[in-house]
Amino acid sequence: MYDPNSSPWAKSQQRKDRQEKLRYFLIALASVSVLLTIDLFYVSPSESSLFGTSFLAPLTLICIAFTGIVAYMYVQEDFEVYKLTRDDLPADSRKRYLEKSKETLRKAGIASSKSKVTSFSHDFPSMATPLHQSYTAQVKPSTSPQLNLNLRAFDSVDDLAESFLANKGLDKKIRTWMQNIRLWYSKDFLRLVLESHLENLLALNKQLREFTQGKDRYWIFEGSFDESRGLDLTFEERNYYKRVGLREIQDLAIEMGCNYVKDLEASRVYSIKGQQDPNVEKAIKRLVFVDTLRQRIMLEKYFEIPGYNCRGYVINRLHSLESSPGLSGYSANSGGSYQGDSWTAKRPTDAHILSHAFFRMLNNANNPTADPEFNMMNDIIINYPSTPPRYEQPQKVIFYQKNPDSIIEPHFEVISGSEIWSTYRGNENLFCAIALFFLHVKSKSQGYFYQMDCHEFFNLIS
Repeated sequence: MYDPNSSPWAKSQQRKDRQEKLRYFLIALASVSVLLTIDLFYVSPSESSLFGTSFLAPLTLICIAFTGIVAYMYVQEDFEVYKLTRDDLPADSRKRYLEKSKETLRKAGIASSKSKVTSFSHDFPSMATPLHQSYTAQVKPSTSPQLNLNLRAFDSVDDLAESFLANKGLDKKIRTWMQNIRLWYSKDFLRLVLESHLENLLALNKQLREFTQGKDRYWIFEGSFDESRGLDLTFEERNYYKRVGLREIQDLAIEMGCNYVKDLEASRVYSIKGQQDPNVEKAIKRLVFVDTLRQRIMLEKYFEIPGYNCRGYVINRLHSLESSPGLSGYSANSGGSYQGDSWTAKRPTDAHILSHAFFRMLNNANNPTADPEFNMMNDIIINYPSTPPRYEQPQKVIFYQKNPDSIIEPHFEVISGSEIWSTYRGNENLFCAIALFFLHVKSKSQGYFYQMDCHEFFNLIS
């Protein structure tokens, strides 16, 4: 028979009530102990005093001892509440969720719930910006509508993941880590990418307007028209400005005589009279323009999903996922609507978009010179049909994408040295893989992924 008082939530409430009573008792007992201590050491007893020093000293010691005992009990209760909140409560919530899901599936008549990114020089040479080697093959849409049963050649992967995580002692912790990664994505990471994207877009368009005053028409970055939120373009900008891409903006930088090293040296020269040389002001403007252009090139790569050509959809979907609490709108094997069209396999799934953004973040975090063409993606992700590598160095870690040629969502595992760390399937897969990735970095790589310090991130998710 189910006992409601045996649930983790009920136990947590009971301990919180007990802790509250102990807190009031501790305050009272500590106050008495302080008063007795003051009376013992600072007040001289009179002849008519009710309590002599011989009686007051042991009484004070007893009160102090009891205060210590109650304080210990209070701390112990606080620790137990913390344990329940961190471990048992997520497990209890998961249990309730699974029971509710099974009931919904039974009503629907479904028997099982298993469904199953040329170098960038300071002198601005010709700068094509090729993508890194594609690590996800382009998704081919099905020729006719069909029921997607999500059947995989590795339907037992959840069992493998459960067994692996249990052996590592992570079966309870991993759920909390995954949920915290979801929160980090929606509250911090995606918001930072999108805010940086919008700020850079506004700055770039403002600088293009200034530097193209002598041309037939003002210039505007063509990618501005894919941004549906936070960027209000005027009628003139939409209809009369010349829309240009990154290549044309790079050519403009060359035309302006941008040279990062020379401009940096010139910007440090000041007049003895205290008046700034006009050439210095121009050098500073060119420096700012180059920095803005570099950042734009790096930001654009967040939106260039290998195998796809749908920048506008990716930006729109990132906005939608960022605004959904805890990535509640995330779907590993599909996406969202765009400009009135529902999602099809011609567009990347949410798993493709978020995994690519995360891998880009790892790439940029190991780029100390902020070189827009820096690329270490081959050290971050390996994909099928390449066989999973077995490294002799135990500190080596890399993601392995298992099924990039499928119309269903990508499946990521973690290669830790010579081991393959199994992960959950479906909507939990990416977040489970990220959690295991950072666990490896912390435990086997001294908290560093190449030059990236991951200590703070691991503390955040755990």
